[in-house]
Amino acid sequence: MTTQNDSHNADTVDDQLVQLQISYIAKLDQKLQDILDLWNTFKSGDQPKDEFQTLYRAVHSIAGTSSTLNITEVSRLCSGLEEVLLPMLKADVFDANDILGIEPQISELSTLRESKDYKPNPIKLNG
Repeated sequence: MTTQNDSHNADTVDDQLVQLQISYIAKLDQKLQDILDLWNTFKSGDQPKDEFQTLYRAVHSIAGTSSTLNITEVSRLCSGLEEVLLPMLKADVFDANDILGIEPQISELSTLRESKDYKPNPIKLNG
């Protein structure tokens, strides 16, 4: 049985989630640029494992937070990128084909960042 107080609390949580979503989207452009920068640094350097781990953690973080905040297009792209990066994270050496295989997803992420068309879906716990 839902009480009026429960409904008010859910509305308050909905409002807070909407504000979190808005705040996160405001920071998303820079977060995606950071991923692109990390990728370019990794790709152009001697490809140290710690830089790759930093890249993976950034992609993983954005995938999870975007999913939680219902920013589905960003979540979809970052989750797909995360799936490609994970086997490389576990490898001892990086194969040039693996690196080339990531380029289409990086390009898609770059295009999304440039368009800023993040397509957030409304967050509604109450109703």
